[in-house]
Amino acid sequence: IKMMNAGRWAASAGLVLVAGASVAAAVRMPWQSGDVDLEEEVAALAQPYDQQDLMALVVTAFVALIAGIQVAPNKSILSDFVKEMAGTVLMVVCTFAPGPLFGHLGISTEWPMHMLGVIVADKTMGGPHVNPGVTISMFVWGQVNLVQAIVIILAQLVGAVISFPLLQAMLNPFEATVGGPSFDATTTPLKDGFANEFAGFALLMAGIFGLCCTALGQRYYIKQSLLAGVIRFVIYFFGVSGPAINPALGTVWAFYDSGNLPRDTEHYIVYWLAPALAGAAMTLLWSAGTKTGIFAEKAPKTKTN
Repeated sequence: IKMMNAGRWAASAGLVLVAGASVAAAVRMPWQSGDVDLEEEVAALAQPYDQQDLMALVVTAFVALIAGIQVAPNKSILSDFVKEMAGTVLMVVCTFAPGPLFGHLGISTEWPMHMLGVIVADKTMGGPHVNPGVTISMFVWGQVNLVQAIVIILAQLVGAVISFPLLQAMLNPFEATVGGPSFDATTTPLKDGFANEFAGFALLMAGIFGLCCTALGQRYYIKQSLLAGVIRFVIYFFGVSGPAINPALGTVWAFYDSGNLPRDTEHYIVYWLAPALAGAAMTLLWSAGTKTGIFAEKAPKTKTN
């Protein structure tokens, strides 16, 4: 059985390498051809989006970045922004590609590809949040301050905006189409969408705390593989709202798919409020159980003569 499992892993790793090589060979990068204009390439990535909505999002992100650097000069605001933006791009490319490329081969191939994508994206970028829900949870836990949280979340949104058209450009040579989470309030009750994202994100945070914040977290490849399994479980069993289990992906996918940022309140209730509340609840439970965060025992004050 061990030899069979090893063989499957080896085959999966081989498929990733072959796919990566094929994509690299098929996609024409601007710096590889003198007749390709970089400005045209950037314009092509921006084409799916309404220009006013896109400009509003990008300007807001960079104004927040500049303000954050001024307000908290001792914090790693700029590096956090770059890490989260680049990490989100890599996460989407690595984890959204297996479905279109390998989905027809069944879960025995697609799931290992997704698992490897999760590991590659996280390991390469040094473990960014790449998820506003996670960032909100870390804020509740006291791991980041409010300024950091705002800048990180905006960086994640910018990264997601870049990633979907970029991934589609990479999939075009294979005649594959990227997909994303969606929720239609006209056909699905709002309470069902809310409950779906709430429960799915609560399970994700349970996995993050249980796998990454315990002794198991020291065994990187084991805990990251198990966390990828948790993500696949949620995706498979919580399909009412996609699920997104990531507010940036839920909103930016709707932006990419329709061309406009969502205007309906239901979207933000399902994709932002639900994971924010679920993340906060799970964080408070974890904090209470581990005596961390707001439940951390304060050291007694020492008297001075």
